Formats: sequence, structure tokens, C-alpha cells
Amino acid sequence: MTLRAAYPRERLVLVLVAAASLAVVNVLDTSDVSRLALTEAIVRDGTLHTERFAPRNVDRSARGGHLYSDKAPGISFAAIPAYAAVAAADRARGVDDPHPWRRLGHLWVYRVLTGGVAFVASVWLVGRLAEGLVAGTGAPVAVAYGLGTIASGLAPTTFGSVAAGALGLGALATLRTPGLAGLLAGAAIVVEYQAALIAVALLALSRRPRFVLGLVPPLLLLGGYDWIAFGAPWHLSYHYVANAFTEDQREGFFGIGAPSLDGLWHVLSWPRGLLLLSPVLVFAAWGLWLWRTRAALVCGGLALAFALYDAGYFDPYGGTSPGARFFAPALPFLVLGLPFAFARLPVSTTLAAVWSVAACTFDALTWAIRNALDWSDGLPQTVWSLAGLSRPAGVALVWLAATAASFPLAAQALRSRRE
Repeated sequence: MTLRAAYPRERLVLVLVAAASLAVVNVLDTSDVSRLALTEAIVRDGTLHTERFAPRNVDRSARGGHLYSDKAPGISFAAIPAYAAVAAADRARGVDDPHPWRRLGHLWVYRVLTGGVAFVASVWLVGRLAEGLVAGTGAPVAVAYGLGTIASGLAPTTFGSVAAGALGLGALATLRTPGLAGLLAGAAIVVEYQAALIAVALLALSRRPRFVLGLVPPLLLLGGYDWIAFGAPWHLSYHYVANAFTEDQREGFFGIGAPSLDGLWHVLSWPRGLLLLSPVLVFAAWGLWLWRTRAALVCGGLALAFALYDAGYFDPYGGTSPGARFFAPALPFLVLGLPFAFARLPVSTTLAAVWSVAACTFDALTWAIRNALDWSDGLPQTVWSLAGLSRPAGVALVWLAATAASFPLAAQALRSRRE
């Protein structure tokens, strides 16, 4: 696979997708507390102990009388520069807030400079790779992925799912440089443990020793973290989970058992399943079948593996989330089938993509308030309302950006029909 030159109006597409996704300001989540408390502990105390900064945090691990984040540490590490810069700016203003991430403005900055940057990178990669597969599809595929999947709702958060997918896709795009590909795949594991599935799949596709060598540095970093925090490089944080779900997470493999029909129903359908929110993914899967190469087989295999893994987890949505977030690392691989779907059935694929953009934008906005698809708790905050506009005006700007970003979808359908 190759990264082609920029497709027409690429920068405008990226700006509009970012404006529609990253402007949403979710309420403080336990994932924010868990990951940013570790960031704060590293910066302020030079330790991995989080009890001073998040004594009542739900997402935690416990060992040796200390509390730790129960998450993979990658996002916490990535937030260190942003945290240090914002803290320095606060001190320059005479402010020394011990928990700056509890303030929505600060929290939004940390989210955008971690998950948000990774999201924009993944949209850029998806568009470039799509353009290389089928000329003229870069823009519509980038929009379909960026706004027509739950990647949009996860973008302005500290969840590691989108970042792991971006790093994994970067590894696929750089397989011709196997050392770099291995480094990116290893970094994905540091962000989300489940990304080991991506590393294994890409290793099978690459079959190059230098890919394995590239995995070593990030895995040494993760092993060092686990050694300091949990006593051995192979002791993951999930083994020491200490919250209301401890017993569930100790069943099977850290809470993962055999996939169930009920789990598949949640992952794929109701109440916020992948196919309900993103019917365009059906066309993406069909496009992978049309592609029929070893790379397509790996992409489809990863989508299936993540769906089954999520369906076997005791909580397929992972608590408060816009949907089946554990599947999100596989999304950029799955949507690589869309260039072929747009080429073969442009109108049907476009209609599915437009539905997906509308549904996922609505999901992202309502999830910002509560974990449901409704407006019962009022309108969400956006970066525009934090800046002084009304909440309705901020939400309207999000919809305006999403609508404007959707024009490449219609343009692709019209162009294909003329041809």
C-alpha cells in the first residue's frame, strides 16, 4: 500500500472533519480521570501513584497500598507535554490549580492534543490510502470514516481506541519500511493493549524480522512501566483492577470470554451498534471482498477479530461511550474497503455514508451529555460555547461543519454517475 499525493481539497476536508468532531466538549469521564491522574502524578510528583490526584477514581488498579491507572499508559504519556505546557501557562497567570484537567477548557485541550491529534492523523491516513487504492475516493472515504463512524464521537476524548487505530494504520502504510512499521504497531499496544491483535496481523502480512525489531522499543517502555508499577514486565494493569467490575474483569482473559449472541447484538445493532450508527460499514466490508488481496484479508480479519473480542467482553460498550468503542481500532482498516464500494455502487454507498454522518454526529453530540441518543438533558457544551457563544449556536456550528464536510460524498456519487 502507498500514500498518494494529496487529493483535491484535502486540507479543507480535514479542517471541516476536525471542526465537526473536535469542537464537542464531553463531560468529565472516568477515563479522563484515570489517564490524566497518571499524567499529573508523573509531572508533579515524579511517580506512577495516582491516589493523591484521583482518590475516588473508578477506573483504577491497586497494588502495594497504592493506586494506579488501570489503562494502558500510552495516552497518559502522550498528555505529558500538553499538561506541562498548560500548567506553565497557568503559573504565568498566577494560577496553581492542583487538578486543572477538571476544568472543561483545560480538559478539552488535553483531549485534543492526545486523542484529537491522533484522530486527525487517522483521517489523513485513511484519505491518502483510499486515494491510492481508487483515484478520486480520498475525500469521501476520509469523511465517511471521520464523521460516519464512532471515531467521530471518540475523537475529543482521552480514550485510546482511535489513537491505537491510527498507529496501527500507520504501521500498515509503512510496511515497506518494516522497522518503522513495527515501531508504530508497538506504540499502538502501549496505547491500547488490544492493539496486539493489529501487531500480530501485520507481522503475518510483513513476515520481516525488522518488523519484530521495531516492536522492541515500545514494548520495553511498556514493560518498564509495568515493572515499576506492578512488579514485573508481564504484569498488566488489568490484573490489579480494583473497582466495581473487578470480578467481571477477572473472568476469562481480563473479562473477555467466548463471543455471545447478546454481545454481538450490542456490538452490531442495539442500542448504539456499529451498523445502526454506521450502515456505511456494510459497504466497507463488501469493498474488502471486492479488493481481494492479502492486505484486504488482513483488514477484514482484524475487523472480525475485534468484533468477536468486543462481543465476548462483559461490557461491549465499555461503560460510558458513543458505542462499541473496543472495535474502534479496527475501523480504519475496515473502511479501506470503501474506495471499491464507492467505485462499484457510488449512489448506494453515498446514501449509506450520509446516513452514517448524520447518525454519528447526533450520537457524538448527545453522548457529550449522557450515554443515550436523546436531548433530554439539554444541549452539550462545545468549544464555541466555552468561548462565549450560546449552546444552540455551538451545536449549530458543529452541524454546519458536518454538512459542509459531506459535500465530497455527493460530489463522488455525481461524478461516478456521469462516468
